[in-house]
Amino acid sequence: AVVLKVTPDELNAVDFSNIPQGANPAVVFVLPNPCETCARHEKLLSDFSVGAVYPGSFGFDHFLLCLGDVYHVNSNSPWGISIDVPSVVLIDAERKLPYCGPPNHLHLMNAIHQFSAGVQSARLDDANFEHDTQASTGGTTGDWLIVFDAMTEASLHIYDGLSLSLRARGVSLGIVDPVRSKSTAKRFNVRAQSGQSITVLMLHRSQLYRFSGFIQRTDFERLLKFAAGEFKEHPKSVIPRPRMRFDELLDWIVENYVILEGYYGHGLVLAVGTLVLVSLLCLIGLLLLAGFWVTQMSGSNQPGSATNFPHEPSGGGGKHSSRKKTKNE
Repeated sequence: AVVLKVTPDELNAVDFSNIPQGANPAVVFVLPNPCETCARHEKLLSDFSVGAVYPGSFGFDHFLLCLGDVYHVNSNSPWGISIDVPSVVLIDAERKLPYCGPPNHLHLMNAIHQFSAGVQSARLDDANFEHDTQASTGGTTGDWLIVFDAMTEASLHIYDGLSLSLRARGVSLGIVDPVRSKSTAKRFNVRAQSGQSITVLMLHRSQLYRFSGFIQRTDFERLLKFAAGEFKEHPKSVIPRPRMRFDELLDWIVENYVILEGYYGHGLVLAVGTLVLVSLLCLIGLLLLAGFWVTQMSGSNQPGSATNFPHEPSGGGGKHSSRKKTKNE
């Protein structure tokens, strides 16, 4: 492939809309100069540029053929993507995603194939979490790496890029915003964190593995290793069942009790709560008693159920009575 060495301004002027979805994307190597940590990426760029599998443009004036182009740019953060350099960015008409895998030719090619297939991270919430992951039914949709983090444009750029390398290894990536999806966050005992700190879980064969320790969304190498098998070295538990309406009701009662206790004190809130509970129990008892009484009354009003009327013979019975009279006479 021909490597096009461009400046950031020249790269920004390129019309990437010519690359249709499903085609090989343009590949941008961001290798600042000077760079003390670019040796592996420089080798990857060299291996990639001579590979026959991914031919690129045939000249600077022929940008973005369907086979894709390879660019080398000296920049720190093209298009505002929150990534460290050196790095690789994959681009088509719709997306610009960072490559988050190791600087290896085969891994990069696998990620490119996933990019062309339209792979991205799953946006999960309270409504679709269980349906998409099948977590409590045995994980019929395979292994899931679940990340609890804020769903911003910048973070989703990163996670969509990370999903390319994970999907190539047979792992699906799901993102849950703990602030917007409180029920799911409570189900897995997760709280919203500040900055780039995240909570990471692995759902594997009906088991839950929780990443122990501090980790950030840009710790790609640690996230990939955790998903690839290191999760077995972290705390394990059974996947909790989905939360029910009763769980939400209990949470609502406890939360409001704590709020009222802060305002009015423990004794008063406990007394009022006891009074309300007794009143509810009395009301339930009255409703049950009323229902029983209505049932009894409706049963007693049915014909022939409670009153026995005298039998009045007709037909042959009348003749029998007449004969009895004649005999007595």
